[in-house]
Amino acid sequence: MPPSNQIQKNSSMPTQNNNYDSKEIKDMYCDEVSFFKYVVPLIYRHVTLDFCDMQPQNFINFAKEWGKKPTSVFLHGTYGSGKTQFAFAMIREMFRSCPIKLWPRYFTSTELDKRLLKALKSEEGDEYEIKNIASQDILFIDDIGRETKSDRLRNQYFEIFNYRYSHKLPTILTSNFDLEDLDEVIDGSIASRIQEWNILRFKDRDLRIAQ
Repeated sequence: MPPSNQIQKNSSMPTQNNNYDSKEIKDMYCDEVSFFKYVVPLIYRHVTLDFCDMQPQNFINFAKEWGKKPTSVFLHGTYGSGKTQFAFAMIREMFRSCPIKLWPRYFTSTELDKRLLKALKSEEGDEYEIKNIASQDILFIDDIGRETKSDRLRNQYFEIFNYRYSHKLPTILTSNFDLEDLDEVIDGSIASRIQEWNILRFKDRDLRIAQ
């Protein structure tokens, strides 16, 4: 694994999906204000890269470039190291810098787990829900590794991540775990593909205590 606060960078830049409208919020204009007002948890609603001044400069530089052309990224490190805050700051930078209009979709891992389980138990099954989630412009799953450990979820995650990989759609994952520790949640073939992403490892300290 790379040392703390190191970016492991993938040089390939994916193309973007040509459907830039929201898949679920049909009539809402896909802008920064709407996303941070209606989607983002209150604690992160006003975050910008200026809030991330305890992160190293190479992370800030990466986020500014990412904002211009989003790619898939895995942010991992210990509890409270600023991963979620930084991910939302990246998304705000995207709204301000990206020449293409994109709409991010945000889930906590436990929320997404419940949603996928509910879909599977419905009369229609989970095919539509998986396709809907998989085809979002940008998919942000926060705190992956805390959800239920099951073959059911591994299979559903495989369908989602495999679709996004095949269609070169940007995905953001945050986790308190290293990639090799997520084998009960993520299929090995998907973990191998995540290794091709940009990987940011956050310092082993709790910024919420430091502040």
